[in-house]
Amino acid sequence: MAAGRTPVLVGPTAVGKTAVAMALAAHWPLEVISADSRQVYRGLDVGTAKPTRRERALVPHHGLDLVAPGERYSAGRFARDAEGWVADVRARGRMPVVVGGTGLYVRALSEGLFVEPPIDGWRRHALERWTAELEAHELVRWAARLDPGFHGGGRQRAARAVELALLTGHPLSHWQRIARQQAAVQPWYVRLTVPRQVLHQRIRRRALQPVQHGVRTPAQAISRYDWNRRAVRAHRHNHQ
Repeated sequence: MAAGRTPVLVGPTAVGKTAVAMALAAHWPLEVISADSRQVYRGLDVGTAKPTRRERALVPHHGLDLVAPGERYSAGRFARDAEGWVADVRARGRMPVVVGGTGLYVRALSEGLFVEPPIDGWRRHALERWTAELEAHELVRWAARLDPGFHGGGRQRAARAVELALLTGHPLSHWQRIARQQAAVQPWYVRLTVPRQVLHQRIRRRALQPVQHGVRTPAQAISRYDWNRRAVRAHRHNHQ
C-alpha cells in the first residue's frame, strides 16, 4: 500500500466488509471508520448490520450511534468528522480502515465535496431554458465538447456539465479535481465481491434476522420514531 493512503473497503450490501475488517484486525492494529449513513443513527440497529458490541469491544469503531433519528447528518459532516477520526487513529500509531456502506459518504471522504462557486441566477435560468430545448444527444455532445472530463451520462448530468462550464468558465472535471485535492484521505480502494447467488443468500439471511430475534419487521423496531424523519425514511426504504 502506498504511504499515506487509507484502505477503503467497498462492495455491495452483505458482501462481508465488516467481517473482512475484523479479520484484518487480527493481524494489524487498526480501527474502523464506518461510512454507513444509517449506522450513524442511535437505535437503528435492526436491519442495518451495525457491528455488534463484541465486535466493537475487539476493534474500535468510529461513526456509529452519533445522532438521534430526528437529527440531520450530512455527507459533508461525515467527511469532517471522519477526517478527525483518521488523524486521531494515526496519532495513536494505528491504521484507519474505512468500511464503506454509503457511496456518497465514501466519496465525500476520499474524493472531496464539490463546492459550487456563486452563479448569477438570471443567467442560470436562461441557460436552463436553452438546455431544456435540446435533444438528449445534442446535450451530451455539448457536454463532451465543453468538458474533456465528461464521460457520458444521462440528460441531467450532461446539463449540469454544460451549466458549470458556461457559467463558471471551468468544466465540472476542474471543480471535481480541486475537491479531490482537498479530500480528507487519499484512498486505497479494496473492492469485495462474491458470487451473485452467495450474495443473495446473505441478503436473505440478513433480512430474516429480525424475525428470528422476535421482531416481525425492521419497521417495528423503529416504530416509536416519526416516519417523516430522514433517518427513518432511509431505513424504511432500504427494506421495501
